Amino acid sequence: MVSLGLCHAAWSQSLDLAHPVKRIVDKIDPRVRLPLPSSKDNRPASHQDLGPLSDDERIDHVILTLRPTSDQAQALEQLTRDQHDPRSPHYRHWLSP
Repeated sequence: MVSLGLCHAAWSQSLDLAHPVKRIVDKIDPRVRLPLPSSKDNRPASHQDLGPLSDDERIDHVILTLRPTSDQAQALEQLTRDQHDPRSPHYRHWLSP
């Protein structure tokens, strides 16, 4: 949770959140599914697809990790440098509870 909060704080301070960049540019078609290049299938080889779940079915224990854009990663790196630079207005502006 701390890393997510740190990333949010970094992006909030370093990016113009009033004008976010759209990362989803096309309509989402639920019939089209593509595996992510670095993803892996952890299901047992003997699994059987039982079809779609009902709309009210709850799925627990799912972890979704998204890679930041290069602009977001650069903004976080810059914020980290600024937080350690006594000349920066972001100097020692750490994430706090």
